[in-house]
Amino acid sequence: MENLNRRNFIAGTVVAGGVGLLSPKAAFSQVDNANDYQALISLITNAGSKPVELKPGATYHIDRPLIFTLVEDLTVNGNGAKIVLNSKDVVNDAVYFMTSSEDGGGNFNLTIRDLFIDANKRSYRGLHVRNEKNKDHKDATLIDVRVENAYRSGREFLGGDGIFVRGGFERVNIKNPVVKNINMAADAGIEGSEGVFGITVTRTYDGMLAPKYVAIENPYIDNISCDDNTYRHDQDGIRLFGLEHSATKTEEGSCRIVGGVFKNCWGRSIKVQRNDCVVIGSSFHRDGGFDTGYGNSEIDFQYGSGQVSNIFCHYDGFNP
Repeated sequence: MENLNRRNFIAGTVVAGGVGLLSPKAAFSQVDNANDYQALISLITNAGSKPVELKPGATYHIDRPLIFTLVEDLTVNGNGAKIVLNSKDVVNDAVYFMTSSEDGGGNFNLTIRDLFIDANKRSYRGLHVRNEKNKDHKDATLIDVRVENAYRSGREFLGGDGIFVRGGFERVNIKNPVVKNINMAADAGIEGSEGVFGITVTRTYDGMLAPKYVAIENPYIDNISCDDNTYRHDQDGIRLFGLEHSATKTEEGSCRIVGGVFKNCWGRSIKVQRNDCVVIGSSFHRDGGFDTGYGNSEIDFQYGSGQVSNIFCHYDGFNP
């Protein structure tokens, strides 16, 4: 895949005027419901401290994944816009932000607001945010981000997530996310390893760094499932992974899930492998699921400590 960074910006469209060099501030607002893209964004340059603004309510069709490596702090204001993936081939990620530069130059804050990503069953993951470092205590903040229709169609790639955040962030803050229809094909799962998940926040690949603090507020997660309702593994609403206990690793801090709705997460609604996790005021609903009528537990603290209070559960023909 082409690796897009923020040093230069070229936007290719089929609207009048063709391909042009645009300022970062104007970049997204130049295209209004274009029917086709060669690439919505190729390279972004000279953004400085200005946020990237998408045109309010616009729909952007992309024929390949959007992949960014940050070289400075980045804010993307979606303004209610929608990005739809229309790639010919199935890909790993629809939208992917690497917040640490590969040349060792540093890592950066990322903020995304009010953006809808439709993976359109063309990618295993909808939104992927990754940081392989923890220099300078950088954060990932997602506010009012909606992701739908990620589809694990086989075993070609890792993952199967609506929102996937990996790495050594100081804080991961996810507020008001909506994640729906994250599904996988029959025989696409790998038991105990690969499945489908609404939101995942996890450690780096080398296992040495994890987000120190994680807060997920008011999530709405609906329909995390497999096409084969006899397959009963790895179909969870939220997964939170920390570090294995070791004096040589930087220990993570607390994490919390506050409020929100979990509907038809066929496996577990919440799976935790971190210390000091708190779940407060969430509601859990099931009217679909495995052929047996039973799923896994709603909340599974697999190690560390956990607290649960003020939750609501409603089941109609299907139970955990």
